[in-house]
Amino acid sequence: MRTIMLFLLALISDLCVNGQIHKHHCQSSKKFLPLRGGDAIEDPGNSRSDSIDIQHYEISLDFTMMDDDLIKASCKISYTALMDDIEQIHLDLLGLTVDSIISPNGLLEYNHSNSDLFVQIGNALNNGDAGDMTVYYHGSPQSDPTWGGFYFSSGYAYNLGVGFTSVPHNLGRIWFPCFDNFVERSTYSFHVLTNENRTAYCNGMRTAVDEIGVDSLLTHWQLDQTIPTYLACVAVTNYTHVEQNYVSITGDNIPMWLVAKAADTTDMKLSMINLTSCMTGFEDHYGPYRWSRVGFTAVPFNAGAMEHATSIAYPLITLDGTTTYETLMAHELSHHWWGDLVTCRNAGDMWLNEGWAKFSEALFLENLYGADEYHEFMMDLLKDILLYAHRNDGERYPVSGVPNTATYGDHVYNKGALMAHNLRAYMGDVAFFEAIQSMMNDRQFTAHTSSDFRDFLQDFTLVDLTGFFDNWVFEPGFPEFRLKQFLQTNGSDWELHIDQFRHYSSDYYENVPISVSARSASGEVWIGEVVAGGQNSIVTVTLPSDFEPEIFFLNPTGELNYAVLGEEKSMNDDGLNNFSYAEMEVDVETLGGQDSIFMRVENHWAAADENLVQGEYYISPDRWWNVWHNGLDDSEITATIRYYGNESDNKFFDPLLFEYFEANNYNEDSLVLLYRPDGVSAWQLFQNYEVLTSPGIDNWSGRIRIFDLQTGQYAFGAPTGPNNVSEFNSSSQTIYYNNNRIACRIGRAEGMLRVYDAEGSLLMEKLTKDNTDIPTVQWAKGVYIVNWSSVVNQQQITSKIIID
Repeated sequence: MRTIMLFLLALISDLCVNGQIHKHHCQSSKKFLPLRGGDAIEDPGNSRSDSIDIQHYEISLDFTMMDDDLIKASCKISYTALMDDIEQIHLDLLGLTVDSIISPNGLLEYNHSNSDLFVQIGNALNNGDAGDMTVYYHGSPQSDPTWGGFYFSSGYAYNLGVGFTSVPHNLGRIWFPCFDNFVERSTYSFHVLTNENRTAYCNGMRTAVDEIGVDSLLTHWQLDQTIPTYLACVAVTNYTHVEQNYVSITGDNIPMWLVAKAADTTDMKLSMINLTSCMTGFEDHYGPYRWSRVGFTAVPFNAGAMEHATSIAYPLITLDGTTTYETLMAHELSHHWWGDLVTCRNAGDMWLNEGWAKFSEALFLENLYGADEYHEFMMDLLKDILLYAHRNDGERYPVSGVPNTATYGDHVYNKGALMAHNLRAYMGDVAFFEAIQSMMNDRQFTAHTSSDFRDFLQDFTLVDLTGFFDNWVFEPGFPEFRLKQFLQTNGSDWELHIDQFRHYSSDYYENVPISVSARSASGEVWIGEVVAGGQNSIVTVTLPSDFEPEIFFLNPTGELNYAVLGEEKSMNDDGLNNFSYAEMEVDVETLGGQDSIFMRVENHWAAADENLVQGEYYISPDRWWNVWHNGLDDSEITATIRYYGNESDNKFFDPLLFEYFEANNYNEDSLVLLYRPDGVSAWQLFQNYEVLTSPGIDNWSGRIRIFDLQTGQYAFGAPTGPNNVSEFNSSSQTIYYNNNRIACRIGRAEGMLRVYDAEGSLLMEKLTKDNTDIPTVQWAKGVYIVNWSSVVNQQQITSKIIID
C-alpha cells in the first residue's frame, strides 16, 4: 500500500496543480519581546500551538532526482483542535512549491507566500475535533546562508535542522510543511524513495525496506517519541551501518547504529570507541536514555553537527579513526537529554540546549579521564568568555535573553556551560544531579524556559536559586573576588577579608559559596568553603590545630567560575613556564637550592583598585595580577606579561586603560608597572622591570618584563593628569621634564637625541623623526643633559633636566 501511495504521489501532484486557489490573508509577524528572565524573549509562532496540536507528520519523499537537487514530496498532517471555531491553519513552508492540499473531504483552498502557508480547512473545528490534510509539494530545499538547512553535496542529500542566521532558527519548514517552533512536538513516519544504490536514514526505527523496480528502494521509518520540527531528519547516500547494542540502566537493550558509507565505518567505530562509556556516564547523571535508538549518521559537512533525535548528523571529517573529536560525540549525544528530551521554549534560552550540552562535554571528560580534565575544560571556557566572547558575539550578554544574532554564539555555549558548572557548585553534586534526573523524568518531551528550570530545581535545594538566576543567568558579566587579607584571631581560627569587584555586572552577588585553601610552609594543603557576598565580606575558617598556614587562596581549583583566571604549578626545573590561563610567562633562571618552587598566578579581570587613582598614578581598571611563590632569596625568577590595547586585535584586553592613554595624549612609553605586597598596602612603582614596546610606541601592544618576580600584586598604570603639551612648530621647539618623562618637542624634524649624566657620560642616543617622550620612572635622582641635533642642518637644542 505504501508503494502504491508513493508512486501515485507525482501523478496526484500534477493533477492537482489547478486546484490551487489564492486568497488574501494577513501574514503573521514574528514577535520579539525582550522580557527579563527568558520567559517570552522571542515568539516564533509558538502561539499557534495553543490552538492546534499537530500530533503526527507522515512524510513521503522522492529523492530519485537528487542529482538535480530536487525532491518531490507529500506530508500528511494529523492534528487536533485545542479551541473552538478554527477555520484556518497557518503552516510554515519555505522555498518549495505547493502543488495541492487535500483533506478527506477534498481539495482545500490555501495561500502560500514566502514561508507562510495558510490553509482553509472547510468546516470549522471545535475543541477536541481531529482532522488531517496532505500537502503535495516539490522543489529544491534551501540551506541557511551560513550554517544549516538542506544540502546536496558529493552524492549526499541531508538536512541540518536549524539555521544560524534564519529567523526563526528552526528549519523544518525548508523540507516539509509544519509548525516550525520549539514547543510543537509530534511523532513522525517517513517513506523515502531512492535509487542508484542509495538508501535513506531518518529518525526512529527502520520498519521496512521495499525494493522498487531495478535499483530503487523505498525505506520506511517510524518515530514514536515526540519531537519539535528542527529535530526531524533525512540523510541519503550509499549508506550502510554498524549495529552495536547498549544495555540501559533500565535493563532495556538499545541499538546503536553508526551510519556511513562502507569505506568509512571502520574509522567511525574507532573514533566512537568511547560511545558506550559516554552513554553510561550520561545515564548515571541524567537518568535513563528514553529514545528507541542511538544513531550517528556521517555527512560531508566541515563544521559542527546536528542533534536530530536518534539520528545525529555528524561531520565525516571528524571520523578519522582517532578520538580527537570525541567531545563532539558527547555533545551531540547529550542533546538526547538537553534539547531533544527537554527543549528550550524559545531561541533566547538556547543555553538550556547548547550550554548544557557543552557542560556535558566536560562531564564526559570527568567520567572518563578524571576531575583534572573537567576543570581544565572549564578553565578554557572561562578564558574564552572573559577574553574573547564579547568580541565574537558583539557584546557582553547574559546567557538567558540573547538576541537572534548570538543564539549560537560563545555566550550560549561556553558561558552557558559555565553557569551549569556554577549551579553544580551552588547545589552540590547530590542535589544537583537528583534534580536533573527528576526534571528529565517529570518534564520529558516538553519545552521550558530558564524561569521554569529555576522553579523546578528549587524544590531540591535550600540554596536561593532566585538569587543565583538573577545574578548569573539573567544579567551579563561576572563578579570578581579577591582575598584582601587574612588574620589569625584565636588559635586555629582565621579571619578572611574578601572583597568583591564587578566585571561588567550590575550588582554585587550575595551568598556565593567559594572554596578556600590554606597552604603550609611544608606544602600541606587544607581546603574548606566559605560564603561571601556584597562588596566586602569577613568570614572565619577553623583549621586543624596542628596546621600552620603560610598563605590562603580563594577558589583554588575552579569550583566556581568568576572573573579570575588562576593557575598554579610546582616548577622543578629551570626554564620557561607558561601560565597560559593567567596570561603570564615565568622563567625560573635559578631554583636557588630548592628542589622545586610552588607558584600560583591569578589574573583578576576587574579594577585593580576601587579608586583607580593612587598618588601620582592612574591604575588599570581592566585587570591585575596576584602572584605567590615560595622561592628563596637565592631564587631568580623573571616574568613577562603582555598588554593589549589595540582595538583591531581580538586580544583587546586593556580597553579602559588605553582609553585613558588616548584621552591624556600618552603613548606606550608612559606605561608603568605598579606593585604592592598585599591587598592592604599602597600601590607603588615596581623598581625592576622594562617596557618592551616593539614594534612601536603607539600601536598599543607590547610586553613588560619583570625582573626578580616578587610575591604580591601587580597592575598596569600611567601618570595621573592630562598631558596638555601641544604640538610645537619649528619656531618653538623645546625639551623639558614633565610627569616622570623627558618631553622632546621638536615637531616633524629628523635628528639625534642624546642624554648625558652630570659627569658627561653618554647614557643613551636615539634617532628621532617626531616628538619623542623618554620615560624616567626608573632613573636615579640627579642632573641630566639632553641634546637634540638636526641631521638636516646645524640646529641644536640642549636642556638641563633635574630629577628629584
